[in-house]
Amino acid sequence: MKISARQSEMETLNAALMSDKPEFLAVYGRRRVGKTFLIREFFRQEPDIFYLESTGQKNATMRKQIDHFCYQIETAFSLKLPIQRPATWSKLFRFVNELLKNRSEKHLVLFFDELPWLAGPRSGFIQALEHCWNQWWSSDARIKLIVCGSAASWMHDHIISAQGGLHNRLTRQILLRPFSFNEVKEYLTKQKIRLADKEILKLYLVFGGVPYYWSLLTKGKSASQLVDDLYFQKDGDLRYEFDNLFRSLFDDYQIHERIVRVLGSRKHGMLRNEILAGAKLNSGGTANKYLQNLELSGFIESFTPFGRLRKETSYRLIDEFCLFHLFWEARRASIDSFWQNEMGSPTVNTWSGYAFENFCLQHRDLIIDHLKIRNLVLGLSSWQIRSERKSSSIGAQIDLLIIRTDGPIHICEIKYSNEPYCLDKATARSIATKVESFRSHCKFKGQIFVNLITANGHRSGLWDEEILDGAINLGSSDVGKKLKPREK
Repeated sequence: MKISARQSEMETLNAALMSDKPEFLAVYGRRRVGKTFLIREFFRQEPDIFYLESTGQKNATMRKQIDHFCYQIETAFSLKLPIQRPATWSKLFRFVNELLKNRSEKHLVLFFDELPWLAGPRSGFIQALEHCWNQWWSSDARIKLIVCGSAASWMHDHIISAQGGLHNRLTRQILLRPFSFNEVKEYLTKQKIRLADKEILKLYLVFGGVPYYWSLLTKGKSASQLVDDLYFQKDGDLRYEFDNLFRSLFDDYQIHERIVRVLGSRKHGMLRNEILAGAKLNSGGTANKYLQNLELSGFIESFTPFGRLRKETSYRLIDEFCLFHLFWEARRASIDSFWQNEMGSPTVNTWSGYAFENFCLQHRDLIIDHLKIRNLVLGLSSWQIRSERKSSSIGAQIDLLIIRTDGPIHICEIKYSNEPYCLDKATARSIATKVESFRSHCKFKGQIFVNLITANGHRSGLWDEEILDGAINLGSSDVGKKLKPREK
């Protein structure tokens, strides 16, 4: 089987397939994350299955959508003559149901891909589907109905949290997320692409875990060469990817893109009112919907900083490729080997620091596993205070706090460098100041552990034992060092 990682997702699909009941699954996730590939590859390997798939076409008329589905029916059922094209989805589903009655296979898998495009306004598709499920398919144990879509917010509203005839009809759901760092390594191993962890991390900071982006890699090139090929070259496969991301997902894509651009301008996140002001949007339910759309699609995340009220919820941009594009969009030049030439420059080092902080926040579970405190985690948060001199600037910032059920708090200090990182005097003093500021402002009297998170390892220095309780190299699968605990 060609599927890499996705172990839990395959277990869900297998449980649905082996179930002695009819199953209705929803699979959703951001564009390019591999939803269609997962379903096709999984069921292609299974014996004694009848498989019928239809994929929606963006902006196609209902007649064209029906015509395409009819062609899929003719192919799947090996019909010798073309079927008459019905005028409605209801009639077509009734026809499909009659054909399915005569199948002898143990499992009948019906896969509707890009469902939001199939179920266009006034198409009647959802109403026809819910009638068919409730009237016939929900009582046929052979039926495994799978619906899939990249517009996660649409899937959430119309399928997962649907009202009416599809309310509570789902039996299982899969939110397909991008690959983690270790899953990317597994994928590259299967593809026979040999890259060192350091090179993989450089690429992950650019592309994130989106499988499609990694599928474009070619053998025998360094990370910097690959970034040049895919993004900076005029004919690069990803040069115009950002321009198409939101257009393919949202009707009001210009507004969604505007919000993303505003969030991309501030790495530590923004309050809702700050976002609306920056994007020139009015407050209200529509604005909340835009933010929800982006969060469900995996582009942004909401969080409430430590010690703040829920109404002070902030948002930050977390999609790696969007962060990369927005930083470099105005800087990239139409010259050969732009990224290779920029390597080691102050600008690249600044961007790498921002990108690695985001990488660590998205791999919080890996940090927790390194610390061996999974059963002790009460919550994760961030913390910041504004400068007393200038209220719009940050006086102190802690990107990741891990709060434990047994009392202590871990303060994670994230540092990116191309070589093993060594803590110097100035940074040690800065960390100590952060710790004392946090303790003072939050009136926290418990144990505080400081953990250094690095990209390429840690080199011991004079200040380690004064400041650090542990160091984790998140750029590899190696378990981080542990230093002697201290009372703080």
